[in-house]
Amino acid sequence: MTALIGPFIMASSARAKKRALAILAPYLRYFLPFLPFALFILSLVYAVPSDILSCGVENQWTRLFRAKNEDAVRGIENAFQCCGFNSLHDRAWPFPSHDVDVRACERSLGYTRRCVDPWRNQEQAAAGLVALANLFNWILLHLVDMAAQPNRHSMRFPVVPDARPEQARLLRGAEEDQEHGRTENMHISYSNHTGAG
Repeated sequence: MTALIGPFIMASSARAKKRALAILAPYLRYFLPFLPFALFILSLVYAVPSDILSCGVENQWTRLFRAKNEDAVRGIENAFQCCGFNSLHDRAWPFPSHDVDVRACERSLGYTRRCVDPWRNQEQAAAGLVALANLFNWILLHLVDMAAQPNRHSMRFPVVPDARPEQARLLRGAEEDQEHGRTENMHISYSNHTGAG
């Protein structure tokens, strides 16, 4: 997503008529790569086994069980071929009642494992894929940014529109001197190697 938004922001800054966007766009170009990086780090928290992930999965199961959400609990148990959360009898579907035994799930469905392990593994795999997607997005954003820069060798500072003419002239002059000095140094280096004067 940020790989698509980044070039749009850079292109829109050249066409922007509003002062606020013209001021913010160059700075957004520098801060936008932090978004996929932050999402990458946050998704890694859930991709590795941790108490945060275990607590989140258990809280979700508890909410489903207390709400007597039969479709959700049964769907999880059927998807992972398991019964209960921490054990075969722990908050399993069919929900225990005066005429339903605690062992009804394992008897009727024949599943012999608890649901916490496969569900946590699936959550970790999903978080790992999100982390991978954000890493790819971050790399793609940098590649697009490098390709969109007209001169990748010099760092251009954002200039506020309506800056004083003297400041803008000095900044342009410094950039031109930097580019001219680089070209001149390359010519001297080439002349020294070829023997041309």
